[in-house]
Amino acid sequence: MNDLLHILVCDDEPACVKELGILLKQYEKANKDIFEIISVTDFEQRDDFNADIIFLDIEMPKKDGIKIKNELESLNCKSLIIFVTNHTESIYDAFGTNVIGFLPKPVDYAALKILMDKARCLIPGRQLFEIEPGIWISIKDIRYIEMDNIYSEVYFVQGTEKKHCMVRKTMLQWMQTLPETYFMQINKSCIIGLSHIKRYEQCTIVLDGGEKFNVSRRRKVKCREAYRDFVIQMSRLM
Repeated sequence: MNDLLHILVCDDEPACVKELGILLKQYEKANKDIFEIISVTDFEQRDDFNADIIFLDIEMPKKDGIKIKNELESLNCKSLIIFVTNHTESIYDAFGTNVIGFLPKPVDYAALKILMDKARCLIPGRQLFEIEPGIWISIKDIRYIEMDNIYSEVYFVQGTEKKHCMVRKTMLQWMQTLPETYFMQINKSCIIGLSHIKRYEQCTIVLDGGEKFNVSRRRKVKCREAYRDFVIQMSRLM
């Protein structure tokens, strides 16, 4: 039950285009996602399709993937790019602002899954989370979670149907299921939504609603690194 994801597959080899389409459908079904997939053998065939994720062949006769990537970057395009290639030596020229990985040909499902999992966590606000069986909420709407033994209180952003709710879930269960890209545990009883941090002052975190939380001494270094990585990732996509 996730938001619609727009995916463009661009490769001049029809067999590779077909195979990627099959693997993406497999991933879509396994993760209960909803994809709109456009497959082309020439990048110009995409028309005005606005993709969240682009699977882009590096070696193409008319215009290679690296040139396309450079053009998209110059236009400040927000699409995440996954390069598909037969030639690993080309990888060093293919790094870029929105390039999140490389798939060697022939593509296998395990490699595709790793990069799709990464992409879904990097697209702000796209991922939904099941806080209780049958109850889904956008991860960007979860501000923080406070624990009390086996129970936890989940606090949401303004405008959601509820301001907070009680859930029977431990810290370990939360940390095993929440995407690390967007959340971090700051002490033994609190998890913070990284996108809601307004200020990070020494061992104190101030959220966008004014709430203040203390970071435990044991988690100080790890939390600093997690927040730094989050800021870097988000700045790349702004």
